[in-house]
Amino acid sequence: MTKHNLQLQKKKINYKRLCRIKSKEKLSAKRKAYYEKNKEKEAASKKAWSEKNKEKEAASQKDYYKNNKEKIVARKKAWYEKNKEKIAARQKAYNEKNKEKIAARQKAWNEKNKEKRAAINKAWNEKNKEKRAASQKAYYEKNKEKIATRRKAWNEKNKEKIANILIKKSISI
Repeated sequence: MTKHNLQLQKKKINYKRLCRIKSKEKLSAKRKAYYEKNKEKEAASKKAWSEKNKEKEAASQKDYYKNNKEKIVARKKAWYEKNKEKIAARQKAYNEKNKEKIAARQKAWNEKNKEKRAAINKAWNEKNKEKRAASQKAYYEKNKEKIATRRKAWNEKNKEKIANILIKKSISI
């Protein structure tokens, strides 16, 4: 092949590639226009298909998750790192809006899982003994007067209780 023929062949390949790219752009524009025009129709057909193939779709999603677990977790972690402020703001707004709902859910969970909660608290207390003792000591130092008045008020209110406890202790000794 001559040099001229090679140049022509290159031009032909470049022209074909250019035509292919232009036709892709045209096709994508046509598809976009079609979807914009027929949104409801497309949504209905997607819904019908997903209703018909629920099990198949669930199985494929499960397989995809199983095969790409690390990639998915990494993507989620990156998204959370990127959008921390956005998530915190959304969570704060939700908490402000649904205080009663959250309190009811927590109360129900606490009632249902008393033993589990006690075990969690016990484990945490054992793990953080020093930290807890330090924070209690700091609170006591900061609020000595408040604690003393509260203790004095409780003693005044519960004189009979204290007397009964002292009597029981003296009998057992």
